[in-house]
Amino acid sequence: MESGKRKSENRKKAAIFVFFCCFAMFAAVGSFYSPTSDDFYFMTFKYASFSTIFHNALYYGNGRLLGNLGAILICNSVFLNVIAKGVVLSGIAVLLPLLLNVQTGFGYILSALLFAGISPSVFAQVYSWTSGFQNYAPPIFLLIICLLLIKYNPKNKVLSAVSYFGVAVFGFCSQLYVEHNTVINIIIAAVTVFLCFFVSKKDRAKSVVWFVFTACGAAVMFMIPKLFKDTTTFMEDDYRKVEIINADSFVNNFVNNLWYGLNLTAGSIILLLTLGVLSCLLLRRAKKESKRPKFISFVIALDVILSAMLLMYSFFFSSSESLLECSVRDGIKFLPSIGILFIFIFALFLLKNSSLKWCSLICVGLGFVSVSPFAVVSPFGSRGVFFFMFFLIVAALLAYSEASKSVDERTIKIAEKCGAAAVLACVFCISMVSFDIYTYSKIRDSYIAQKMGEKAQTIELFEIPSEYFLNSKWEFRYYNYYNEIDDIKFEFVNWDTWKENRKKEGLDYNKWENLLGVDDLNLRR
Repeated sequence: MESGKRKSENRKKAAIFVFFCCFAMFAAVGSFYSPTSDDFYFMTFKYASFSTIFHNALYYGNGRLLGNLGAILICNSVFLNVIAKGVVLSGIAVLLPLLLNVQTGFGYILSALLFAGISPSVFAQVYSWTSGFQNYAPPIFLLIICLLLIKYNPKNKVLSAVSYFGVAVFGFCSQLYVEHNTVINIIIAAVTVFLCFFVSKKDRAKSVVWFVFTACGAAVMFMIPKLFKDTTTFMEDDYRKVEIINADSFVNNFVNNLWYGLNLTAGSIILLLTLGVLSCLLLRRAKKESKRPKFISFVIALDVILSAMLLMYSFFFSSSESLLECSVRDGIKFLPSIGILFIFIFALFLLKNSSLKWCSLICVGLGFVSVSPFAVVSPFGSRGVFFFMFFLIVAALLAYSEASKSVDERTIKIAEKCGAAAVLACVFCISMVSFDIYTYSKIRDSYIAQKMGEKAQTIELFEIPSEYFLNSKWEFRYYNYYNEIDDIKFEFVNWDTWKENRKKEGLDYNKWENLLGVDDLNLRR
């Protein structure tokens, strides 16, 4: 009894620790906010009246009503940016173990590490980039809440009615963010109805309510582009279209997108290493139960270890224009990634608990379904694999709940302490990188403000160096923001060249100090 009480207290402490660490980490990302791409477009809407904001979000023309509405609100407020990113992202990291019954100290810590350690380019487009965050993170948060409301059915009639209302509202709202998430939510709701009717045989009515309202939300999502379209918006007509000009263009687009997706997956080192370790533990457990010959288990486990080592090595491999060296470099990076994924899937079939086995396999399948449309559409942004990585994280946590049974408690305690230290390191490192980007951004913005005050027609700017944690590929929208004030041309150089050129003008810029102190973003407000 006392041992159970101690474990319960440890779980609560771990959940609180993870929540506050994740909140601090993602609040820093929101606080040291550097707008880019669509953020500047949404910032032009500003705060007029709610009806105006709603009109702008609705007539943006892509159906992502709540995604656009939230982007307008948080792009124009650092405070809302901090709260939204801190609450939503830390909520996902803490609520997911609760949903999956992985409520152990290391389960919470592992969840935090996997979400914080996704591929840097995905981090840039889902966490740092506010418009990307608003379309990709909230629907997952709402999905988890809906599943929790179905899982924990209160006996109190009032609370039960509230849970039904929550499932309906959150289920509908979760569909108004991004297209492939809308489709995935319908699939998950349909699977939930099936499980409630034929497996668990409970909460049938609530699961049906969820499915109906997700279907209604999906209908609204796909009808908005047909009924509401403002030709003056920035939305391109050819955005995410299938390239079927001819067979060659279709095949080239497919191969390029597949290569790009593999590259993004290979960048999620923490996730891949976790899947590799879990595969080894599951194979070791299966070997003890004589489910597979020892030789096969040994070879597969060895392949996982070697693949992980090669994956780490690939990030230190020098790039070259040589076709042979490029092939070797990409092979070292991609093949282990693919190997780890397939070995992990193979290991999931060895799970002793059939419910865990099929739930985890379904999650992996949903991950592939979520990313499959990007094989044929263009453009394919790195944020497109976020749902794929989310479902892999779900499968990893489910696998951990089984694999941890073959590990002694002392080892798990050591892993908890090391994991907690790693989480704190993530908080520090990500906060510092975010502040670094913010400082670069303020220097650039201040210089623009100064040159605009001097009525300059051509302004030399530098590209922000921290590209892996900032979605800086579409900076032309950033400059369109200023062109609405005046007709300005921009010339681009790297940071070192820009700084040297400023010294020639008598301006000694430093990355950490001597900012001009002009808040250029207030020029439009």
